[in-house]
This record gives sequence, C-alpha cells and structure tokens, in this order.
Amino acid sequence: MTRRSDATPMTPPAPAGAVAQPLPSAQFRADEAGGITAWSILTIIAMLMMVAVGIDAMRTETLRTHMQNTLDRAVLAAADLEQDRSPDDVAADYFERAGLPSNAANIKSTVKSGDKTVSAKMNAEVDGVLIDLIGTKSFPAIARGEARESVNDVEIALVLDNSGSMGWDGNRRLNLLKPAAKEFIDTVMKPGPDGAPSPVSVSIVPFSTQVNAGPLLGGELALSSEHNYSHCVEFQPGEFGATAVNPATELRRGGHFDVFTWNAPVVSSGVVCPFDSNRHITPFSQNADALKAQIDAMWAGGNTSIDIAAKWGAALLDPAFRPVVNSLVAQGKIGSGVLGRPYDFGRPNSMKVLVVMSDGQNTQEYQLAEEFRSGKSAVWQDPTSKIVSYFDAERGEYFVYNTADVETSPGGTWESEPEGGDAAVNLDWPEVWDMWSVATWARYIKDPAVGGGWSTHYDAAHTATDPTDKNTQTEAICAAFRSQHERAIIYTVGMDTYGQGDATLENCAGTPLNFFDVDAEEVDEAFSAIASQINKLRLTQ
Repeated sequence: MTRRSDATPMTPPAPAGAVAQPLPSAQFRADEAGGITAWSILTIIAMLMMVAVGIDAMRTETLRTHMQNTLDRAVLAAADLEQDRSPDDVAADYFERAGLPSNAANIKSTVKSGDKTVSAKMNAEVDGVLIDLIGTKSFPAIARGEARESVNDVEIALVLDNSGSMGWDGNRRLNLLKPAAKEFIDTVMKPGPDGAPSPVSVSIVPFSTQVNAGPLLGGELALSSEHNYSHCVEFQPGEFGATAVNPATELRRGGHFDVFTWNAPVVSSGVVCPFDSNRHITPFSQNADALKAQIDAMWAGGNTSIDIAAKWGAALLDPAFRPVVNSLVAQGKIGSGVLGRPYDFGRPNSMKVLVVMSDGQNTQEYQLAEEFRSGKSAVWQDPTSKIVSYFDAERGEYFVYNTADVETSPGGTWESEPEGGDAAVNLDWPEVWDMWSVATWARYIKDPAVGGGWSTHYDAAHTATDPTDKNTQTEAICAAFRSQHERAIIYTVGMDTYGQGDATLENCAGTPLNFFDVDAEEVDEAFSAIASQINKLRLTQ
C-alpha cells in the first residue's frame, strides 16, 4: 500500500498548447543579473589600478628625466678641466637650481694630468597613489651619468693663409685673423689639472705661394742641396696622396727666387719661398705664448697654395715625423712634453686635428726651370768693383756691363775676359737669384747681352703649377688624412672667399659641418666653434 506522503509530487499537466515552466530552483540558476554586477566592479577596480600605476609611472619617469638632465649638466660642468671648484659643489649648485636636494647624488671624480672624469648616481622614490594595493608604496627613479674631459694626446696643425690678399684694405683680414687664432690657441691649450702644462701640441703652418719648413725642421729633413737660403719643398703630384713625409728620403728643395718684383737684391716678401723666421713652420709646440707671438708676427704677401700647406699640416700629424720630434727633443730644441709624437693614428685617447684657413682659392705656384735650379750660371762678378759680366758660349766672349748698377746704367761691351780677370767669381744660379729677381735678371742682364726680348728670358726661367691641379692635390691630401682614422679630423675656414675656393675647402673638410664659410668679421666665431668642438665633452654612460 502506498502512502501519499511517500509519493513523488505530481506536476499538473500543462494545458494544451502551453510551454512548460522550469522548477523554481532551475529558474534561480539561470538568473545572471548579479554576476554582471560583480564582474563590472572587478573590472572598474582593475582599470583604476592601471590608471593609478600609469600615473605613478608617468610621475616617476618625469622625475627621472628631470634628474637625468640635471645630473648630465652637472657632471659636464664638473668635469671641465678649468673648473677649480669641487665636483660636489658644482653638482650641488645644479641640483638646487633644479629643485632637487643638493646632496641627492653620489659624486665620484678622478683627476690626472690632462684628464678629468666625474661620475654620479642619483636615487629617488616616488610615492604611489594607489599602488600600495599591489603591495608596494613607491616607484624607484634612478639616474646615472659620467662625463670626461680629456685633452691628452691631442695634436693640432694650424694652417694659416698669409697670402697677399690677406693684406688688402690695410691688412684688414690679417688683423681680424690674428686675435681669432690667438684665442683659439688659448682655448685648446688650457692647462691641465692643478696648473699642469697643457698636454696639447700645436704646429703652425703659415703659407702663401710656398711653405718654409725653416732651419729647425728643415735641418732634420733630407732636403736637396742646391742652396741653403730657405727650406721649402716642391712636392711632386703623386706625393699628395699620402700623409707621410719620410725624413730619411730626399725632398726636392724649392728654389730661392723672385718672380713677382723687380727687387735686387731679393727680399723675403718677394721670393716664392719667404725666408723670414715668422714664415717658418713652428713645429710641435706646447708653449701658448710662443705660438701667439708667431701669429702676431705674420705678414701678408704672395700667392695661395692650400695644397702644399695641407700637405705639411698632414705630415706634421703623421707618425713618420716621430724621429724628427724625438731628435729635436733630444737636442733641447723643442719641449720634452712632445716626445714620442706624432702618435700612431687610432691610438687610444688620442686625436689629430688639421685646421686649414684661407681667404680664397689656390693660385699659381712657381718653380725654377731645371737648368736654372743649380750649378754655375753664365754670370761672373768682380769681387772688388761688383761689376758683372755675362758669358755667351756661342761667341766665346763676356759682355761686361758699364757699372755694378745694371738698372740705372744699362749696357756694356764685349770683352775676352770678365771684369776682374782671374779674380772674377763665376756665380752659381742660387747666388744669381739672391742678387736679382727673375725679371731684373732677364731685363737688365741677359737681354742686353744676347737679345731676344727680356719677357722671353723671364718666362723660360720658371714654370708654374695650375690652380686646377692644385685643387686636385688639395683634395687628395685631405682625403688621405681623413682616411687614416675617424679621429683624424679636418676643419676648414673660408674667410671672405666670395665663393672662390669654397668647393675645395669644403671637400677638404669632408663634410659641410666642418667647413666654416664666414665673412672676415666672423672669423673669430669660426675659430671659437672649432676650438669648442675639439674640447667637446662626451657623456660616456
């Protein structure tokens, strides 16, 4: 017998056509309204936390950037070799001005002759807004920096135009160049820490038609022996493709002669290779005062040979010249601080800089024709009366001039022997060119004796290198120097060029960034910019 209480409850049958309704428990399980609300709350909380973290991260990065920029400026200033304040004091000033604690950074510095390194590290904590919800209360902001100013092993060749155009308008350009070049010397040759001598060496190369190495430098080179009036070199075209000048290899000495004037005897301002000491190369100096005195003594005259000047500048920076430097140091002729220079290209912590300044383009360079370079001439002179005679080999006779002053008393007579007879001296060609310019010799000595027109004799006595060829040679030597190493750098300055020579100077520099095309009044700005770049500090971290 079945009891009602034990029976399974019966669900009344649904009316015909009606949909069956779920039981109450099933209906509850299908209701998701509460779940949506909970998920939304969790999502909003997560988004708020992400926003909070983002805000805190942005605040932290803003502070870190501010710290880093301030720290970079501080270590750069503190590393300046001319800075006599302590790195801590310098950094504290920068931090205070930036609104940071003056003692916020850990400063370390090392100083040795010609080298100063300052490093710093700064830590800060940025309090969070809501980030404590994820188990932390702050974000770390860390800044690090290191700056080093090192003027060790810097070798500079300063190549300066002394051509005639530098003297136009009352020496206007030269007078503007001199203070600019002297300021350059002071800037690049600042002393090392604790008053130590500057470790920078500078060579000055004055140039016009030629470059005179001078007896100091020339005495260490194997110059050919035609004369000893001056020490210029006639480099051959193929030699401009290399920076090295081997001191043991014979160099063709440039002639001592004047193709520009009617001077008799010749003077330094008229000859192709000026022989005044202030036109000599000043090699490997660490004496700022001596270098500035050399600059003050510069004078204008002659043509423009940028190629020869750049060749000498590159040679003075090439290690092939090291035996010359060591020899001069051993003799006490230059300071001992340059012993071992020029260093090898690419040597660590070293830099070589060639600075070339000109007010225009290359012009003609003159050389004596081969038959007039050396050996005995056709000119004889009586050592007592100074009267000269010209021997004509075809006639077998001597044209004896009326007086010793062939210009004011031209003409003469043919004789069987020179004036002075056996006492007469047969002059060699360098002696002739020391006594008369080429034009004076042609007009007053050769033409009266043999005829043919003095201009013909003048032209026959010398040859010339065309400016186009000199432009090619300039670019060749500059490219050869730059190719030695990335720290073999060329800066060029075009002063009042009016577009003449700009292409050659820019090509020499290798990049428009290193070519300064300036008016004369701006030449000081160009040299200041170059000096600043040479001394430029670099962040090493």
